[in-house]
Amino acid sequence: MLRTCSRIAPAGLLALAAACASGGTGVAPSNQTTTQVLVSGTAQPTYVSTEAPVGAAVTTAFSPDTAMVMLEAAYGQVGIPVTVRDPATGRVGNTRFLVRRVLLREPMSRFVSCGQTMTTNHADTDEINISIVSTVRRAAGGGSSVETLLTATARDRSSGNVGDMLPCTTRGVLEGRIHRAAFGTG
Repeated sequence: MLRTCSRIAPAGLLALAAACASGGTGVAPSNQTTTQVLVSGTAQPTYVSTEAPVGAAVTTAFSPDTAMVMLEAAYGQVGIPVTVRDPATGRVGNTRFLVRRVLLREPMSRFVSCGQTMTTNHADTDEINISIVSTVRRAAGGGSSVETLLTATARDRSSGNVGDMLPCTTRGVLEGRIHRAAFGTG
């Protein structure tokens, strides 16, 4: 039996990955390359370089105090309990929000990308640990500048290998919904 193998040049793979990455929806946060350290079940560090968003930002005419109150209400509207409320730093959000499969009756893959295998999309099957925090600052010229940062990891609780965590990247949808619920923009 004769088999034909074709190889795709690394530059072609990069172009394909860039084309796929640009097809997302929602808020388009600016990207920067970061290194995440994951600790596997054997306590060996693994270094993963990813394109990770630094945050989704919106400017509003509301004062920082009013913006924080509005953000707290918006988090509740999107089903995220507020566990961080710090007027001194302007931070409001939740640093450890566990979700499995769905949020707001939508699959988690709508909000985050955690990779997939041939049979499963990790965001839709694994337990997702989300940290989502908005920081409110006084804007130059009045009003407020609000930046919301979402980071997440996925953990497969059904396979018995619960020590491994996969990094997830945001699609910007959840941050946009929080901003729209709070300020009508985002």
